[in-house]
Amino acid sequence: LCTIVLSNVQDSPVALMTHDLKAIVFGEPYELPRKHRAVKVKASVFETYAGRYELGEGFIVTVSRVGDGLVAHAPGQAKVQLVPTSESDFSIVEIYAQLTFCTDESNEVTHFVFHQNGYEQYARKIN
Repeated sequence: LCTIVLSNVQDSPVALMTHDLKAIVFGEPYELPRKHRAVKVKASVFETYAGRYELGEGFIVTVSRVGDGLVAHAPGQAKVQLVPTSESDFSIVEIYAQLTFCTDESNEVTHFVFHQNGYEQYARKIN
């Protein structure tokens, strides 16, 4: 069996797709992709998530409120829309990733977790 999956999107889940296609052919376990459905979130929630986050040393991601939503921007990258899938979880359709905003005991946003291709990275809020 030879499986070839091509993509013109950087950081797309090509490796996961290739693994799952092989698993389907050989009757092995695999996970179907989840469809992320946008949900309505109160505008006040967006304000709490807006700010700057350090994702790795010196790599700053800026989350901004734009209209009735959020966008994220990292140096050298295009701005991406954050699509709410819950009050704290957001899908980034353009790069096949998710963000989860996290709070402390006093309900202050402390960081977000960036999920992509089975990996997680933490970004602490710096302002």
